Amino acid sequence: MLPCVVEGAGKERGAIRAILSDRSVASVIALALFLNLGTGIVLPILPLFARSFGVDYGQAGLLVGAFYFARLMSDLAAGAIINRFGIRRSAGAGLVLLSLGALLTGLSPSFSLALICWAAAGAGAGTVFAAMYNALLAGVAKARMARALSLFYGAFNGGVVAGGFLGGLVASRL
Repeated sequence: MLPCVVEGAGKERGAIRAILSDRSVASVIALALFLNLGTGIVLPILPLFARSFGVDYGQAGLLVGAFYFARLMSDLAAGAIINRFGIRRSAGAGLVLLSLGALLTGLSPSFSLALICWAAAGAGAGTVFAAMYNALLAGVAKARMARALSLFYGAFNGGVVAGGFLGGLVASRL
């Protein structure tokens, strides 16, 4: 059974400001917002992008599925990757794979190549987000962890929401 009251909760004034004053923590939270803003922008546009290759909406859905399946597989492997190579190197490699996969998806001359590149981007996303989460676990005091994670997931979801709105505006103009 979960306790109704967390010991020490509410005693720390300015805890959010204190958490964000740590530059490394603020960077992780800002990166979560930025990366998910990009994902949110892309999601409403993906069906239109896929249709440009002459595929139907079912096949267009494969793009979304490929990204998140690869991300899931990467999530499962990311712990071992981070343990072996460290948080920074794993985050950097994941960010490069995510960025390069997204760029090559946009430049792909065929749907099948776009599918492969977008799946690679998903694998990068899984690695970079696992590394970011590990950075928070390593860098935030236990007493502030719940608030730090709420900021992280708030930024994560806020990016998807804001990006979805922006992506919808872009898609409606295409």
